[in-house]
Amino acid sequence: MSDAKNPFEAMMAQAQEMARAFNPALESFSPKGFEKLWPTMPKELMEMSFGRGISGEGWTPRPGSC
Repeated sequence: MSDAKNPFEAMMAQAQEMARAFNPALESFSPKGFEKLWPTMPKELMEMSFGRGISGEGWTPRPGSC
């Protein structure tokens, strides 16, 4: 082990090389395009679903409720 390279960096370099070997088109792939496919949930819908919109007490688990 004469190479003092960070093990994580070595693992990432190996994974990138493997991905390049599997599909050369992935070299220019950017996951930023996926962000446009799924919209974010509006604040009002989150509050209605998980907050106090449906239940006045909210969804906070309480001891003895199970």
